[in-house]
Amino acid sequence: MASFISKEEWKVFGRLNLALFRLLKGERSCPRLIEKWAREIPDRPAVFFQDRVLSYQKLNSLANRVAHHFLGLGARPGDLVALYMENCPEYLALIAGLNKIGVVASLINTHLRQHTLVHALTICSPRWIVASETLAPALQDVEDQSPLKRDAVWVWDGQAPAGQEGQDLAKALASASDAPPPHPARPKFDDHVLNIYTSGTTGLPKAAKVSNRRWFFSGYALGYALAKFTSEDVIYVPLPLYHSIGMFVAWGSALATGAAIGIRRRFSASEFWPEAKRFGATGATFIGEMPRYLLSQAPGPQEKDHNIRKVITVGLRANIWEEFQKRFGIEKVFEFYGATETSVGIMNVEGRPGMLGRLMPIQAAVVKWDPETETLVRNSKGRCLPVKEGEEGMLLGRANSILSLLGYDGYLDEEANRQKMVKGVFWPWDEFFITGDVVKMHEDRWVSFVDRSGDTFRWKGENVATKEVEIVLDRCPQIREISVYGVKIPGQEGAAGMAAVVLRGEWDSDRISRYVVDNLPHYARPLFLRLCPELPVTVTWKHIKYELRKEGFALSKIKDPIYFWDRQASRYLPLDEDLYADIIGGNVKL
Repeated sequence: MASFISKEEWKVFGRLNLALFRLLKGERSCPRLIEKWAREIPDRPAVFFQDRVLSYQKLNSLANRVAHHFLGLGARPGDLVALYMENCPEYLALIAGLNKIGVVASLINTHLRQHTLVHALTICSPRWIVASETLAPALQDVEDQSPLKRDAVWVWDGQAPAGQEGQDLAKALASASDAPPPHPARPKFDDHVLNIYTSGTTGLPKAAKVSNRRWFFSGYALGYALAKFTSEDVIYVPLPLYHSIGMFVAWGSALATGAAIGIRRRFSASEFWPEAKRFGATGATFIGEMPRYLLSQAPGPQEKDHNIRKVITVGLRANIWEEFQKRFGIEKVFEFYGATETSVGIMNVEGRPGMLGRLMPIQAAVVKWDPETETLVRNSKGRCLPVKEGEEGMLLGRANSILSLLGYDGYLDEEANRQKMVKGVFWPWDEFFITGDVVKMHEDRWVSFVDRSGDTFRWKGENVATKEVEIVLDRCPQIREISVYGVKIPGQEGAAGMAAVVLRGEWDSDRISRYVVDNLPHYARPLFLRLCPELPVTVTWKHIKYELRKEGFALSKIKDPIYFWDRQASRYLPLDEDLYADIIGGNVKL
């Protein structure tokens, strides 16, 4: 049996102790760290973007201008400014400048439009908003519903919309002072500095509060202690900066170590390696399906002609892990588990493919979970039951306590906080955060991701993890991309499996049916296949399933071809109106 803490973990924790000392010294906020590097390595690059390079000194000067500008508008500590901007160096300067004067930045997803945009603005109630020129029209479209006044909108990288003279931020900053602004009180661990929105894969996005503790514990733990970045490194970030991986992991790692980041407006598989080489990138961050998109590209010399040797990943699938490393010449893969609002952080220190890392009991627990009722399983005394080795369960994170390193900052919406918290898990006084992620417990505290709780469904008396079915079907030569989910059938208990797929070439029922029979148990075989030209994803390439699940297999709502698994024929048949009526009427054996 392995020791409680492995040799590799001891090394990381030793470096983390040094990082915590730096935090206690005061290096615990975005502005303080930028100012530190501007003093110590003023001419070192801080940001690469397109053909531009900003040094730490220039980034700090620009942040000072931002601070003076908003002070001139009457900004006070605790005020909030929304950023509705595409990736650019000024995005970082705005966050730093606002934090210098104690103002919170709320990072709005640039893909939000209409009612979802109004929702995001309403729940954070900003005094001002800064928008990219390309996104300003989206704000004008919701002007009558937005909580913002017209003169509260500032536009970056272009002319302000008609009728909004004086709202050109680039022009205003050019005349602002670049001297250090008066600081608010010394930054504290628990200062609220950012709002980052959840991805919205299961509904409207929620605004999660971010403290200095959460932001820079992530940066120090992953960038300094785990990946060991230094001021000589460049971290390539093809992710939106409004996402926690781009903000905490990538920029947080750079700020903690003095490294630079290379950013682009949006991910491009074909441009990834050439741009990474141009920036001189030595590290990178990945999430979701990005590695698979890179693997789907035709092989070429550029995929080895680069200097990236270390990558930090979230959700790298076990079935492509080693291929990804070998093909692209990546020496170290650092997989980890975390979420914007969760109090759990798990690091795969030893690089074991398919694992999130080793669970720290002082920080988290895995307990039995009923996927059908979506509730925690409790014993006769009302206490939760820890899972055993080989079992699956709900991952819980300890709430704010001396035992939780990250703590729980929560959402702006108090009702959302109440729904996520659970008390009396093991003792009457304890309190945990429900992550919503089902994981599997392995030997020596290793845990692997199974599924989101709403994605695991029960069919024919068996629990079906959609992620496991996706991994199997992703290997099918006829399938390029797949998203599996459960759908309700009248008169049937549980949910039946359905898969939205993007094909490689033409539909071939014989080959796909044979693959399903050969590789999946009967209860895990998708009852329905929906052939889609593309799958809906978030901007961080997570599959969006709630609309697919909502549409189900209703022919009246779906134009895509749908195929039904015929048990007697052991193959997929086209779903037409007559067959649909028979299924709904209970006349087909499922």
